[in-house]
Amino acid sequence: KKIITVNLFSLGFSEEVIEIPSHDTPHQVLFNFYYHKII
Repeated sequence: KKIITVNLFSLGFSEEVIEIPSHDTPHQVLFNFYYHKII
């Protein structure tokens, strides 16, 4: 199981990092899901 670590500071968020389990889903799809979910 891979873990995606996203630096939220670079995205303008106050949190430093967010870890996203990728499973079998493409990284960009998961990132977009979490990104829009946060916004």
